[in-house]
Amino acid sequence: KQNKAQASSFNNTSMMPIYVSGFNDNALNFLANNLKYKNMTPYNTGEFISAPMGNKDSDIKQNATLKAGDPVGVVMAYGDFSAGGTGTVTAVEGNKILGFGHAMTYKGNVNYFMTEADIIGSAGGILNGVKVSSFGKIIGRVNQDRFSGVGGILNEYPSSIPVRVKVKDRNLGKEETFVSKIAYDEDILPTLASSIVYASMDRTADRASYGTSKIKFTIMTDEVPEGKFERENMFYDPKDVGQFTVGELTQALYFLCTNMDKPSNILDVKVDVDFTSSRKTASIVSAIPDKEEAKPGELVNFNVTLKPYRRENVTVTIPYTIPKTQKEGQMFLEVKGGGFVQLGQVLQSGLVVTPQDIAQLSTVDRLNEIKNLNKNNEIVISPTIDVESEKDQDKAIKEAIKLSEEIGKMSKKEREEFNKNRESKISTDYVIDNFIQTSINIK
Repeated sequence: KQNKAQASSFNNTSMMPIYVSGFNDNALNFLANNLKYKNMTPYNTGEFISAPMGNKDSDIKQNATLKAGDPVGVVMAYGDFSAGGTGTVTAVEGNKILGFGHAMTYKGNVNYFMTEADIIGSAGGILNGVKVSSFGKIIGRVNQDRFSGVGGILNEYPSSIPVRVKVKDRNLGKEETFVSKIAYDEDILPTLASSIVYASMDRTADRASYGTSKIKFTIMTDEVPEGKFERENMFYDPKDVGQFTVGELTQALYFLCTNMDKPSNILDVKVDVDFTSSRKTASIVSAIPDKEEAKPGELVNFNVTLKPYRRENVTVTIPYTIPKTQKEGQMFLEVKGGGFVQLGQVLQSGLVVTPQDIAQLSTVDRLNEIKNLNKNNEIVISPTIDVESEKDQDKAIKEAIKLSEEIGKMSKKEREEFNKNRESKISTDYVIDNFIQTSINIK
């Protein structure tokens, strides 16, 4: 319903001031680092409080009116976290308004919330003064943002995407839920959504975001056949795990917002984060096969011993089927955390991806790339090569090129099956932080 004092000003530098609320210092720095690539600088204005989505006390004010001289807000995100600015109405014609007398983002055609605003006071400055103001309820849509001012339409509303974030803090034993609406702007949607998730973690924990996190996010979109895109992963960082936690969400939204064929229809973003200051990592100590020799197509069980951080060793069993195309002799395998991509794996896969290949990927293909990535809490067993000398490496590269040519002749489905059948993995409760090599004799 209200937020704390907000200073509204404009300067002629290339960096546009954006006033935000709900972001603590860490989250504000995170947002600032991302917005600088959009030529925007955020300034914190304190906590913003609005009616929860679905509450009878709606965020929208029906049949709103404005007149010249009234304050008005231009808002990109609205709710528990907000971002925008306020200015003055210059003129009103019917349900159309002109305001500010200057640009806010200077992006031309835009899609932002128009809100009520209150002028609380003013503050003097060496060069000029600034108004101290606050956002109110949504009253329309801002569709123009140009050098001479902003323009909008009263009682029409922008398309927007609700971002719902639930954070569970294991240390404090509490759960917090945050909701904001982001006006649909493909240029800043990924940045604002991921920054809101980061800020939600920051506000729930009320501390620096070091530790271990689990994230699950769901993006409702008709861009994929299932109607939604889901992804889970686990992260650890001793300083700032939050920035890694939101990485794949940012990437997925970026792919949707840069759809080469048409604008993507994003309906909803839901994020669940489970967060603790504890270090939940483990190192692979050994991976021993249950037999010394195996035939192509035969199942081998690898007993993998893990050393969790400051805990006793644990052993997990991972079944692995020897590829039917595997040649006779010593077969080298890599046992690693899902977040590792080693040289041997790249060479052995034989997959050569060119910029032309990337350009031809559809949005669905790009999302599937994220969906099929191994997770940081998985132990993955896959073929590799024993690269101990330059001679070994040269030989491996030649074999990889040959294999790549063979793969190039396969259909897309055959390639997917080829790669899927060459690795085996299992989920754990730890972020796996290393890799080792093992081997088995193929007869």
